[in-house]
Amino acid sequence: MIAGLLGLATGLRIGWALVNKQSLVSTAMILALGSLGLVAALNWQPLTLMID
Repeated sequence: MIAGLLGLATGLRIGWALVNKQSLVSTAMILALGSLGLVAALNWQPLTLMID
């Protein structure tokens, strides 16, 4: 859980840096990875139990 949050925070920090550089390719990659990570997180049973 904590590791997942740290990974998410790191990903957001990197993504924000890339967005600030206004690189459309990098932004698209971050959005794709972020959505994949979100789907994986939602499909991860312990996390969904905590959300419910």
